[in-house]
Amino acid sequence: VEALWRVNDPFAHFQTVDVTLRTNSTNAEHSQPISAAPEDSAQRFFARYIALGVASPRFIKLILCRAPGFLPRKNFFERRLLDFPFAEEIVGFSVLEREIKPCVSKDNLCAIIGAAAAGLVLPADQLAAAEGELLARLNFRWLLPVPSPRYHIVLVEGYPHLQMGIGFIQAVKDLNVRLIVLGPQGRTHWLENPENAAGFCEALIHVDLTFDAQLPERIAAAVRGYNGWDKVDGIFTAHDRYLVATAQAAHILELPAAPVGAHEISTDKYAMRQFQADDQANDFRLFRFAGVDDARQHVDNAVEPFVVHYPAIVKPISGFASEGVAKVNNNVELFNSIARVNSARHGNVIIVETYISGPEFDANFVLLDGKILFFELTDDFPSEGDLAGAGSDAAFFETGELTPSNLSPAEREIVRSSLHKTLLDLGFTWGLYHIEGRLKDSAKEYRADETGLVDLHDRISPASGKPSCFLLEINARVPGVGCSFSTIHTYGVDFYAVPVLACVRDTARLSIIATPFSFPSREDGSQYWCQVVFIQPTHGGTYVSEDACGALVSRRPDL
Repeated sequence: VEALWRVNDPFAHFQTVDVTLRTNSTNAEHSQPISAAPEDSAQRFFARYIALGVASPRFIKLILCRAPGFLPRKNFFERRLLDFPFAEEIVGFSVLEREIKPCVSKDNLCAIIGAAAAGLVLPADQLAAAEGELLARLNFRWLLPVPSPRYHIVLVEGYPHLQMGIGFIQAVKDLNVRLIVLGPQGRTHWLENPENAAGFCEALIHVDLTFDAQLPERIAAAVRGYNGWDKVDGIFTAHDRYLVATAQAAHILELPAAPVGAHEISTDKYAMRQFQADDQANDFRLFRFAGVDDARQHVDNAVEPFVVHYPAIVKPISGFASEGVAKVNNNVELFNSIARVNSARHGNVIIVETYISGPEFDANFVLLDGKILFFELTDDFPSEGDLAGAGSDAAFFETGELTPSNLSPAEREIVRSSLHKTLLDLGFTWGLYHIEGRLKDSAKEYRADETGLVDLHDRISPASGKPSCFLLEINARVPGVGCSFSTIHTYGVDFYAVPVLACVRDTARLSIIATPFSFPSREDGSQYWCQVVFIQPTHGGTYVSEDACGALVSRRPDL
């Protein structure tokens, strides 16, 4: 086997070398033997392909750095090059603790291989096109001047099962942090099985996570009582319901955290709406009721009745997953909807507010000391409850999300600037924020085209006013699984790594992890548009198949 190579023109932050492996030819020039007994991963990569044989030529593109530095995470290239067109294999060669250095002798293939940071196996006709693809993904400073310290981090209650936590598990391993998890007492946790997420956390500590005034102190005491570490660098949670207590515990432990008041407001839908009172229209009405009897007492009051402007939205004050949300058109539907809310899951305090029409969106912000590192706007397609003529029993569960948004650039900027101001006004300056809202009086509306496909289109009738951003809720945590994985594929930003780095104020790595792609063919730099389609069950029951998703793929491989 012989190797031929070509050094490509350098970019600002990297350079590539194309290597062809082929059977030995007496007429070949510029060839050089490669050791079959290598000591590093780059040479092991080449040795593997040599051992496989090259009945037909193999084409490998090597990535070299232009300046010395250290990678911000394990599997950096495997994450950054997700969905790289036509790549048969993508392999990173470097480890976090080893400095990557520029190649000093590009006429020596062994020196090139020794300096390579990563390699891709590609078809011959894609080697040239891959240069632009790499530029869109690596056109920024992706190396650190010094290796990252190994942080000690506490996670207050992880995900309820392994599948939902897989993104966090991978991020924690890739970032090389030491982690302990505080889990609730009284039930078996999936982390107790040694086969689940091996290497994810050093310890699972059971804590009484009852929601009371002493919860922050119990969290802090559990952290202080762990004997495995001599220090703790950060603490965070993946759950809305623990955000306030975790922030309070962080302040007790003198660890970085957002203001407790910011979480107290953002996790209380009534307080959040009051915080934005100046942004609401004059005809907007907001009420808070402690159950259906309280609602009847005030709405049916003969002396000073609460006048609800219909249609109105009913929702638990601290609910989640759109459970208990209903659109009502009269008092009867109002009382029935309040009575249906599962108080065991969401409590009995309900808010009722005027329904605001307009395209719904999800907005994701990554902030570093108040500065926007990354902003994503996603179109949230109409739910059953949004449809004209929908009854009060129609659900508001998500049906589909499409990124990037099809709103106009001007309307996207309205959302971006308005929500950024709200975050800063609350005191949120670090980390990831998943925000839901609507664009009132948008120039766009959801409707079906002649083929029946529903999408955002220009309004048929002009809006009655100027477009404005109506905030539904702020979630100071990672979005759902579908949204999070669509973002890393579409933009290259790993949401699961953000809270891990933000809780220790790791400025350098957070800046790298939150840098999106810069594809010139798309306005927002994404590599493509992506839609997440939610398959909502219509009733409860037991799966017929052990693997419902796998069974669907086997029946419909075209999906």
